[in-house]
Amino acid sequence: MLQAGGIPYPEDGEILFEADMQLVHIFDMGTTQYGRRHVYVIQGGTVTGTKINGSVMQGGLDFQLELSNGAMEIEQLLVIKTGDGNYVYLRNPGTATAGNDIRMVADFEVSNSSSYGWLNTGKYAGRRVVDEATKTMKIIVYDVAGVAVNPDSTNSFAVTEPSDVKDQMWDYRLKDPSDKNGGRSRLP
Repeated sequence: MLQAGGIPYPEDGEILFEADMQLVHIFDMGTTQYGRRHVYVIQGGTVTGTKINGSVMQGGLDFQLELSNGAMEIEQLLVIKTGDGNYVYLRNPGTATAGNDIRMVADFEVSNSSSYGWLNTGKYAGRRVVDEATKTMKIIVYDVAGVAVNPDSTNSFAVTEPSDVKDQMWDYRLKDPSDKNGGRSRLP
């Protein structure tokens, strides 16, 4: 994962791979207590690159949340099957100020004994583009290990959460504070 300080312009790094995906479902959930929610369900796709080639497996998910001030949050979960039969789990959280500069952090999880184990320790950033009319999505992931992140007004932006947005509970494994009977988690 990247260090605190921001997500660099992905294009300042070296392209690791491109993934072109078909969407099987597009759900516009409308405006929720958190913002306007879209859910994209991946039908599958292709991965091409100098170090990784393969397929995006069916069933990947992409959650997009548009905040009332135009900022956006993204959470994407994909499984890639490489050309030589290895599986790569890819989680891409991302953000944008107004949808025009979407940056994601590619976080890989691969078997340590795999020939792709090196993905577990790198630094990667990416871009994502959705075309709802053609039901396609493209991501481009870059190796940004050699890119310095020096946040300033020329290369960074602040994403501000509007005051009317309810906080989302992310740490569901913690003890429910309202439980007075001993340790029930927030899981159903």
